[in-house]
Amino acid sequence: MKKLLLFIIVLFSTFINAQVLNEGFEGTTFPPTGWVTFDNGVGSNLWIRNTTASLVCQGVGSARINPQTFPVGQTSIDYLVTPQVTVPPNGQVRFYAKDSQSGNFGSIYTVRVSTASQTNPADFTIIQTYTETDFDYQNCIQKFIPLNAYVGQNIYIAFVMENNAGDRWLIDNVKVDEQCLAPTGLNVTPFSTTAQLSWTSTFPGGPWEVEYGPQGFTPGTGTFVTVNTNPNTTISGL
Repeated sequence: MKKLLLFIIVLFSTFINAQVLNEGFEGTTFPPTGWVTFDNGVGSNLWIRNTTASLVCQGVGSARINPQTFPVGQTSIDYLVTPQVTVPPNGQVRFYAKDSQSGNFGSIYTVRVSTASQTNPADFTIIQTYTETDFDYQNCIQKFIPLNAYVGQNIYIAFVMENNAGDRWLIDNVKVDEQCLAPTGLNVTPFSTTAQLSWTSTFPGGPWEVEYGPQGFTPGTGTFVTVNTNPNTTISGL
């Protein structure tokens, strides 16, 4: 029997992946339908669609806000706001982002939520703050922000840059969906040429995707099995 297996790597369920929002900025219209842009009246730049390949995470388009320089004490605050979405159970917003220069030039990036207006800054609450050091100028980084405080509510999500001569910000592939939570109680019972796997899931009824391979295998390179109903399965041919 081969040495087992670093086994259950989770799991896409049909309802977990039902997306409330999915925007990759691939269309030529910007902002996309239902989205809005606005600022605090300092400077003239607004969020725009970007097609420069080095500033796109996936596909051919991303959203970009460019920096501006002002006298000391002035800051441009630029908003890109989603359409209204209803937050599902275990909801999250996830997106890819990057900046464009090495070092930290002082831009502040925030993600904010409003349960009221789409365009009134006073209605937005900051749920996550980033600095330039949280991103990379060469590679896109995916961020995940839980929306547990807003489950069942209708909200707007704003991507906001505060800037005076700082770096730009690029975002791509914005999604609001249900988190795929990791299973617990993972158990492997080996036999001569088979192994029984079981686990406890937050989402009874599946489906789940199980990946397995020899001890030490690289996730993504193993063998995949789809389990449709109960949180257990038997692997054979080991």
